[in-house]
Amino acid sequence: MTDWYDVTFGTRFREIVYTFNLGLTGADTSFMSEALQECRPDLIKATIIVLLLITADLILFRRVGLRKVRVDESKGRHDVQEETSRHETKETKLKYRWVRSKWGGALQCVYHATILLICIFLAKPVYLYADQVLEVSDFLRSKLMYTNIYDEKYVDPTSVQIENTRKQKRNVIIIYMESMETTYASKNLGGYQERNLMPNLYNLQRQNIAFGDRKGMAGTHNPYGTTWTTASLLASSSGIPFAFNIGMNKNIGNDSDKGKFAKGVTTLGDILEKKGYNQEFICGSDSAFGRKKKLFQKHGNYKIFDYYSAIDAGYIDKDYKVWWGMEDYRTYEAAKDEIRKLADKGKPFNCTLLTVDTHHVGGYRCSKCPRGNGSKTANVVACADQQVQNFVDWCKMQDFYKNTTIVIVGDHPRMDKKLVEDVDKVNREAIDVFINSVSPYRKIDRKRTAVTMDLFPTILSSMGYSIEGERLGLGTNLFSKKKTLSEEMGYEAFNLEMGKNSRFYHKSFE
Repeated sequence: MTDWYDVTFGTRFREIVYTFNLGLTGADTSFMSEALQECRPDLIKATIIVLLLITADLILFRRVGLRKVRVDESKGRHDVQEETSRHETKETKLKYRWVRSKWGGALQCVYHATILLICIFLAKPVYLYADQVLEVSDFLRSKLMYTNIYDEKYVDPTSVQIENTRKQKRNVIIIYMESMETTYASKNLGGYQERNLMPNLYNLQRQNIAFGDRKGMAGTHNPYGTTWTTASLLASSSGIPFAFNIGMNKNIGNDSDKGKFAKGVTTLGDILEKKGYNQEFICGSDSAFGRKKKLFQKHGNYKIFDYYSAIDAGYIDKDYKVWWGMEDYRTYEAAKDEIRKLADKGKPFNCTLLTVDTHHVGGYRCSKCPRGNGSKTANVVACADQQVQNFVDWCKMQDFYKNTTIVIVGDHPRMDKKLVEDVDKVNREAIDVFINSVSPYRKIDRKRTAVTMDLFPTILSSMGYSIEGERLGLGTNLFSKKKTLSEEMGYEAFNLEMGKNSRFYHKSFE
C-alpha cells in the first residue's frame, strides 16, 4: 500500500491531514478503486494468514490441555475429580463442563505472545518505511517546535498604505493552473522532459515578466503550507501558509454562512473589495472542496461560478460529469462570458480562475488534447499549455484588455509522480508569468528566489499599486529591490520555519 501511494502520489502526511481536515466534499475519489485494485493481492494474502492464525487458535490450541469435569448445581461447587456417573442422582443434578489445565493455558499464552512478537517484528520496518515515505515523524516533530517569524516579520496589510498609481483602477485576471510546474519544460530550458511540454507558457514568460532563481522556465517555490490547492490560494492571496490547527472551524461546515474561514487574515480579495472591485471565482469543479468557496466568499465577497453554476447556466446537462466536474475548455468558455459581464458593469474587476484537468492522478485527457507526447499526462500538460494560450489570445482581442493585467501561476507542484519521478522537490517550482503588467518599477530583476507568499504583493504591484515597505504578510513585492525572506534566510531555512508551530499565527488568524 505504501509503495503504491509513494509511486502514485508522492504527497506527504502534512497534505493528507489538512486535506481530510477540510473535508472531501466535491472531491474526485475514483483513485480509491485503483488503490483497492493495486493492493488486492496483498490484502488477500494478509487475510489468508490472519484466518490461518485464528483457525489454529480455535481448533488446535484452544483444545489442548482441556478435561471434562462435573458441576454440582445444587451446591454451586466444581468437582475437580474425573467424572463419575455412578454417583449422579436426580437430586444433585450433575452436569459436565470443560476446564483448561494450567499447562494448556500457559501454552496458549505462549502462542499469543509469539504471534504478537512476530507482528511487532514485521510492523517495525513497515512503519519505518511508511514514515520515510510520508514524513509522519517530521510533521509531528515540526508541530512541537515554535517559530517567531510571524512575530518578527509578518506585515499586516491593514497597517500599511496600498495606493493606486494609475489614473484608472486596473482589472486583473488571475489564472491558477492546477499542478503546473517548471519540470514540464525540456532539459535545455531548465525542465526535466525530453521535449518541452509548455512552449506557449515558456514564450509568454520570455515576452512578459516571470520570476525564478534558475535559468530557463521560471517559477516560485512552494514551502510547507502551500503544497495543495487551498493552501496555495490562501498563501498567494494573503502572504501566509496554511498552518491552522487541526479541526479549525470544523463545526462550521463548508457552505455555512456562519463564521468566517481564516477570520483574522486580510487577503487580496479583502483589499480589492474595499477599493470597489467586482470579484468572481471560476472553476470547473465543486468549489466547496477544500473550502475554496468559503475562502473567496468570506474574503472579498466573490461571486462563485463552479460546476453546479455551469449546470444552472446551461453550459452542461445536469447529469454531465467528467473528472472533477467539467473539462477546462468548458471552464474557459464560461469564463469568457462571465468576464464580459464583469467588464460591462463599468467597475474594475478581479476574475480568478482555477483549472483542474492536470490534477492528479495522471490528469484528464479531454477531446481537445493532442496524442503525440509519449504519455497521457504529457498530453494533458501540453493541452493545458495550449488552452491557456488560446484564452490569453482571446483576452488580448477584447476592449477591456488595455486596462487589464493577467497573472498565470501554477498552484503547486504535482501531487503524483507522473513526469517528475526522481526530481528533487527543491527543483520543482510552480510557474508564474505577469502579462500586461504596469508595476511602478521599471528596472526589474527577474532572477529572484521567491515563494508562493510573494505573489500577494507582487500581483498588486503588477496592477499598478504601490505598497508601503514592499511587503504584505510574509510576502515581498518581487518587482521591488527588497529581498524576499527566502533570499534573506535562504530557502531551506525559511521552509523549516514555515513547518513549525506559531502562537502568533493561531492567535491572529484563526
